[in-house]
Amino acid sequence: MSRHHDIEIQDLLRRHEKYDHRRLSRMPSSDRVRLQVNGQDHGYAVSRPGAQVPDEVVDGLSWIVQESLSLLGNLIGKLRDWTLHADADCRDLMLCYFRVTDDTERARALTKLQAVYAAILAGIQDREIQIVDTSPDIPPEAFGYVSSRLGVKGRVHLKFSSLRHNSESLSGFIHEASHKFAGTEDVQVDVPRTILLGPGKSRMSSKKEAAYFQESNWVEKVRAQVNRDEMKWVPQIGNLSAARALVNADSYGRFAGNFYTLPRDED
Repeated sequence: MSRHHDIEIQDLLRRHEKYDHRRLSRMPSSDRVRLQVNGQDHGYAVSRPGAQVPDEVVDGLSWIVQESLSLLGNLIGKLRDWTLHADADCRDLMLCYFRVTDDTERARALTKLQAVYAAILAGIQDREIQIVDTSPDIPPEAFGYVSSRLGVKGRVHLKFSSLRHNSESLSGFIHEASHKFAGTEDVQVDVPRTILLGPGKSRMSSKKEAAYFQESNWVEKVRAQVNRDEMKWVPQIGNLSAARALVNADSYGRFAGNFYTLPRDED
């Protein structure tokens, strides 16, 4: 294959990526509504062809994008701090979502997390980002997806009917955004769900995890926050190795959603 042909293919992929992420003219029958983040235009809500974008969806997506920008900025800063000193929250979260226990391994993983979340943040900061309603054919439990064509990631799709002002929706958005902007995967696991915390509930999938969380005060530390929005702690990492968890979109989405509920230090 000639170098000229290679350049043409690269140009095609760049144009395709721009179409997938930014262009508006290819879906004339879709409704497109500007989102508002901190009082400014930032991104679009895009309906399925022939449908409209309800006001509550515009409000929900605007909230999700705005909260995600703030959350990711805070999280990246905290990850830098944790690289220097891993406190109890850091150790618990890294064990739960990334299977990391060793200090050296944790330091390397925290550096990886900073890079992934920085890539997600940079993608969400694009004021032309489009968030599209999902196909009606997706499974009922699915929250969203990112398609891929010719190796190029398409736009972020979220199920508009499932949007809420809570950490669960933030987790789902960051999960999908990690596919597009950081190249994460949906890693298949043998154990479907790891932990479920809610009002008066605590369920684990293995005796080892159950013993750990019974001994930890971390669950009690955030229970009031969990009860507030009833977020389901379902990292879906099962028996993944740390290496596989570090490429798993759900690990990043749930880690960020869990961090969102942790009590903040007073300024």
